[in-house]
Amino acid sequence: MYQSPPTPIQTTPSATSPEHTSASPELMQEPSISPPAPVSNSIMSNRVVAAIVFVACLGVLGLARYLTPANEGLGTHTQLGLPECSFKTMTGWPCVTCGMTTSFSYAAHGRLDRAAVAQPAGALLALGTAMLAVISGIAMFTGAAIGPITRRLWRPMPLVILITLLGVAWIYKIWQVTHMGG
Repeated sequence: MYQSPPTPIQTTPSATSPEHTSASPELMQEPSISPPAPVSNSIMSNRVVAAIVFVACLGVLGLARYLTPANEGLGTHTQLGLPECSFKTMTGWPCVTCGMTTSFSYAAHGRLDRAAVAQPAGALLALGTAMLAVISGIAMFTGAAIGPITRRLWRPMPLVILITLLGVAWIYKIWQVTHMGG
């Protein structure tokens, strides 16, 4: 058996071999580890907005906690030095927001049942305020934007639901005042 002689292997210089001199010095250096990027302005502004919303929600709920809910189901706001409801004074009927402060106060005292009796829409708004306080509190620490959440609430359907809720709650409050005296 006849074997042919082996053919020589052609080699070219690699990028790491000393013969290869066309690589730039920047490519030859070891990669450097850069310091962490500073917090972006958008994350910082998200945190500021979240902090403002958080403080506002806690302020409302804290003030509601400070007040003593009126047993009549409305009139708690007079503890703040505000006058009686002028709509109720003129017409004898409660206004759309009559009972809201009382409802918030009951909710802040942990009496959601009494809050719902005083003003059903107020009880739901108080729960929404508490939920927004939690969401904005989380956003303060994470830097998440709360704008996308709140923008969804300003679309037509949630607004129609809110207006309907206020209307139904007003009818309930009128019935409550005229039939139950509270």
